[in-house]
Amino acid sequence: MNEHWMPIYNLCQPCAVRYDFIGSYERLNADANYVLERVRSPPFVRFPARQPWYHPVTAETLHYYLCNTQRRLIKELLLKYILDFSLFAYPLPNITSEFCRQ
Repeated sequence: MNEHWMPIYNLCQPCAVRYDFIGSYERLNADANYVLERVRSPPFVRFPARQPWYHPVTAETLHYYLCNTQRRLIKELLLKYILDFSLFAYPLPNITSEFCRQ
C-alpha cells in the first residue's frame, strides 16, 4: 500500500510520536499559516494557493459515492480506516438505506 492510501495512524504513528501540532486538510490554509507564524517564518514565505482546477468534495459528491458503492466494500474500508476516524474525530459516514434514498 503506498502512502496515499495508508491509514494516517500507520503513516504518522500518532501514539509513538509527540507532535506539537496536528492540522487537518479541511483547514489546510489556516493551519499552514498558523505553523508558519509559530516558526516565525519571514513574511514572504507563504503556503501555496490551491490550483484553480481544484474543487473540494461536496456533500452531494460524497452522497453519490457512498450510495453507489457496495455496502460490503464500504464496511471493509471503514474497518481499515476506523482508527483514523476515531483519532482525528471525524464522523463515520452514514451508509443507511434512508441516507441513500435522499
